[in-house]
Amino acid sequence: MRIYTRIREMLMAHKDVFIRDEQAEKQLLKHDQKINLLFTYLSKFIKKEQQPRIEIGFKRFLFVHLQNRVMLLCIWVDNYVLTGG
Repeated sequence: MRIYTRIREMLMAHKDVFIRDEQAEKQLLKHDQKINLLFTYLSKFIKKEQQPRIEIGFKRFLFVHLQNRVMLLCIWVDNYVLTGG
């Protein structure tokens, strides 16, 4: 009980320190709220599904498709030539 009385007396004696401590605590609470808001916004961006990007440049599947067509044409020409047309 004496400890609490002593603390109260010290706080009354150093009221300006006590007020500064309360102000610092309020500022920390505001900063905590702002940090929480920032993380909320960041989590929304992370959770947001990204749309698939359109590829630009050389498309491999078109090349393979054309290559297959040319091979079929070569086979057809070979058969045509071998059979005598």
